[in-house]
Amino acid sequence: MKRYLYQIATISLFGLLILGSSCGSKTETKAKEQTSADSPPSVSGVKPENLVKLTTKEMAELKIQTIEVGGSALNYSIAVPGVVFPAPNHVSIISTPIDGRISRISAQEGQVVRQGQEIFSIESLEFGNMVSEYLQAVSEETFQTSRLQRLEQLVEQTISSKSELDRAQSDFQRAKTTVIAAVSKLKAIGVPEKEINAFKTAESIDPTLKIHSPINGIMDQRSVELGQSVNALQMLARVLDISHVLVRGYVSPEDARFISAGDSVKILRR
Repeated sequence: MKRYLYQIATISLFGLLILGSSCGSKTETKAKEQTSADSPPSVSGVKPENLVKLTTKEMAELKIQTIEVGGSALNYSIAVPGVVFPAPNHVSIISTPIDGRISRISAQEGQVVRQGQEIFSIESLEFGNMVSEYLQAVSEETFQTSRLQRLEQLVEQTISSKSELDRAQSDFQRAKTTVIAAVSKLKAIGVPEKEINAFKTAESIDPTLKIHSPINGIMDQRSVELGQSVNALQMLARVLDISHVLVRGYVSPEDARFISAGDSVKILRR
């Protein structure tokens, strides 16, 4: 009895394997037929079963014409929305380097400004002290220069000692270094060389710091008003150089596949 059951089970398993193999073959055949139907023989590589070959005479009688297929580039235009932004390195934020009060506004929003043009004036006690330190350093340098020259003459005439001359040279170098430091402080807050030299001939100390535009452009924003107190590093305005701009276009994923580097772009303003 057990032997019959084992034979029946073996026959059933063998039948299932044959059925599975047959189904797999049918599936592969259908896939091949589907592929052949979707693609021409030149692309799919599958030779058709019922291939009919015609001679030149038969093609002429049936008036069958063949055309060679080739590829060519076509112009394709895509219209997308875009936004204009300031170009990198063509925008400048104007800020105050020291504490003070806005005493004059020389440019308004939308006005064209030139590089080096005065756009704000700030009254600042801190700036006045810096100018005073510079003038004191210049005065000390002048005195030490005159003293050094006098001692050099006296040493040549053996009237003064060499040690006094060495001390005078040291004092002169110290005064010169003080002037360099004072000039560096003024330049660090944006005072040009021309204005620094003008301090030497001024009859009085003017504690007004002039803020200049670092680039050519248009004043896009102004954040302060006349008479307003400002702190160091506070933003005063923004200047844009619109000779160069950055345009960002927003392309859909479907159209992005048609765009390549180097394609020409035409920008229109609505």
